Amino acid sequence: MEEVPKREQNLVKVGMDTWNQSFGAPSKTRLVHILKNLHTAEVKIYSDASREFIQLLGGDSGGEVLRDYVQQSPRLVELMEAWRLHREKPGMAYMLSLFATVLGNPGGKSRQHAFSKKCLDAVARTILEDKDKVGDVHRELNSGEFRRQNAALDLLAAIVRRGGGLASEVAESFDFKMALVTQLAGIQKKRGGRDGRNQKKKGANFGSTRRSLVGFAMSFLEVGNPKLLRWVLQQRELYSGVLRGIGEDDAETVVYVLSTLRDNVLVEESLVPPGLRSVLFGSATLEQLSLISGNLDPGEAADLAHQVLVMVCTDPKNGLMPSSHLRGNEKHLLDLMKKLHSTESIHHKNLLLAIVSKRLSFCAAYMNEFPYNVEPRPSPSWFAAISLAADIISSAQTDSIFHSFLSHDLVSVDDEQVQVVLKCIVPHVCSRAVINRGLQHSNDLVKHGSLRLVFESVNLLCYVTEAINGVVSSVGSTSEFSSSTKGKIRMNSFPGLSCSTATDAFLVDKLNQGDQMRVKRWISLREYIQDEVRGAIPDPQVLLKLLSSASQKHQNCSQSRLERRAQVSEPQKKQRCNANDDIIIGGIDVEWAKNVSEEQDQDLASDPATTLLRYGA
Repeated sequence: MEEVPKREQNLVKVGMDTWNQSFGAPSKTRLVHILKNLHTAEVKIYSDASREFIQLLGGDSGGEVLRDYVQQSPRLVELMEAWRLHREKPGMAYMLSLFATVLGNPGGKSRQHAFSKKCLDAVARTILEDKDKVGDVHRELNSGEFRRQNAALDLLAAIVRRGGGLASEVAESFDFKMALVTQLAGIQKKRGGRDGRNQKKKGANFGSTRRSLVGFAMSFLEVGNPKLLRWVLQQRELYSGVLRGIGEDDAETVVYVLSTLRDNVLVEESLVPPGLRSVLFGSATLEQLSLISGNLDPGEAADLAHQVLVMVCTDPKNGLMPSSHLRGNEKHLLDLMKKLHSTESIHHKNLLLAIVSKRLSFCAAYMNEFPYNVEPRPSPSWFAAISLAADIISSAQTDSIFHSFLSHDLVSVDDEQVQVVLKCIVPHVCSRAVINRGLQHSNDLVKHGSLRLVFESVNLLCYVTEAINGVVSSVGSTSEFSSSTKGKIRMNSFPGLSCSTATDAFLVDKLNQGDQMRVKRWISLREYIQDEVRGAIPDPQVLLKLLSSASQKHQNCSQSRLERRAQVSEPQKKQRCNANDDIIIGGIDVEWAKNVSEEQDQDLASDPATTLLRYGA
């Protein structure tokens, strides 16, 4: 073993008498022993000492131990000398990991302990300003060995987390464009190992640098400096590598990454512009998040992924959802909507409905390419698909999305927004022939599903019609249109939706020539939409037959119950009560009456007319 020079041995003698007052005897003895072993040339002794120091700092009293040590050695001369002794020698990664633990310990970052914080900040800055030490960090990064690379990344992340100034210095010196960044974001399997899948499933990620790279990337976001945040998020190689592989990460890593993005980027205080946010959440990232949120096993990671997706996809400030003054990125949103498994995952369905409720064009585009088969058949997949279609049409009934439609004068019925509205009300995938077959199906549940779709389409037509009526009646008024009839539309308001001809004529007579032309265009538009819908909804005879059949079935069930009651109650009137018989009150068996009541409730629940009333309530 190489003998340690006497000068270097003296470095660990930091005042035993003073330490006796600061530390308990066991901690003092242990720390002095660790510092001595860190200066040995034997890799086994040196590595064990570094691990023991890390374990000591990770204990319940780790913060106190660190602060007492810094009090006695403000510049960490013992650790700095150990770094110098092991430079370019095997085991250097152990020293970088130790410094990462020291600089990242919460006990040395709190403002409450200003002296320790100031000293450790100075040590971190010394590392960044020392070319030899920076060279050591880069050497470990380029070593190709995951342990050495992880140690370097952990040290850089610990320095960044100490504050905005140090974070800016790391950002200026680190080469985010190097190809190594993309490699570090991947998972490197151990040579010869055959259980990589099992280890990954357990969250071990053996042989991976990804967890450390994720920590390094997120450390810049955790600092929360708006100027630094905007600059660092433009380093696409780093954050693209993190987000593109998040679907393969363990739940703990997913929660860490997404909660950091939610709290530090997707907030107004971050000052990150919409364009940069939309780049951060590109199509590949959106797909990864949808895979996580669509996980059939519920958990915090899936819930958080859904929450972030809703924020990103529905708030125009995040750069994807268009608005009156932001272009957005409709293509990325539409691509995501088509990839969602909305009939299988409740998170996917809720996300789809949230997007649709923000803009009519998304409703029209999705229904125009509805990815599910709606040909009537009694199967779980059909019920889920037809229910989704009805929910989408229902979600389009919001006040805000009609403001853009009603805020300008339409030139003709060929206006793009008019066609968008029609595609929402009567999607071509749900043609008259398909709905007619559904309403005439032998299975009552298929009838119910088809009937609900018809109801939602008619309800949306009512909503559009009353919105147009509001514009017509408010011409000349300085107040903006605001619908107050949502939730009050009833099925029996169709087809008599429009204002009467006499009312229209009265309005036209009272207006000047310019307003007359405007009102006539809106009236023409209203009639055009209604005519188009009338030509697409089921035949009236089909609806009448369905309602007549439901009414007859209801009457037959009621008559049957009366007959059964008469048959049972008549003999029971002649029975005499005794201690062993059931109690009979007024000739009615209490238990029998309870069964009849439950049976009646079941009949009503499966009755088409009752279902229709429930939806229309």
